[in-house]
Amino acid sequence: MKHYRTPGPEWCRRQWVSAEARALWAPRIQAITADWNAVECATVGACRQAAVLHVDPGQLAAFSAKVAERRLVLNVMAQVGAGPSYTSGTVAPDGGAFQYKVSIATSKAVSAQLASAWADKAQATVAELLGYPQCCAEFFAATWDEAEWHDTTWPMADGHQGADPHLAVADVNPGTNILLRWVGVRWFPHLPCSFECEHTAQ
Repeated sequence: MKHYRTPGPEWCRRQWVSAEARALWAPRIQAITADWNAVECATVGACRQAAVLHVDPGQLAAFSAKVAERRLVLNVMAQVGAGPSYTSGTVAPDGGAFQYKVSIATSKAVSAQLASAWADKAQATVAELLGYPQCCAEFFAATWDEAEWHDTTWPMADGHQGADPHLAVADVNPGTNILLRWVGVRWFPHLPCSFECEHTAQ
């Protein structure tokens, strides 16, 4: 597969097999997407030290209050362009729709450490603070940062044990499946190193 390092604009088109399928699944997907921030917040202090997520401008005040109630530290990291689904590199246009990229952390020290590591692309430290497997952090650094694959699906398949380099993997562990991420359904916050990453599945 030829890899072009100059990415095009991010987009995701949803197609439904029928109007009935859309009526059934569109509200469910929307609800799952809306609840993701609550899931992220619940894990901070329970099984990891921090999380990074996106918050709509109109929800920031209420979200900040909820974070404060849990005695967590919120830090606004950037403004990013808002999209109808998962986005990673969309720049917020002047006067256009945007979201805040924020971190929540168990302490000011952790918040500062995460901000520094994020800016430096120190993926090992970011992974430690966000509770990501180190194997996935190494994969992310090599694939996203160095090779500039901003869709890691093919490299994940290529890293599948015994995979033919000319074939995609048909078998996907449900516990490591990122393919619904693009429409807003996520099982975990990071990008796994392969479709059979045991640490992610756990």
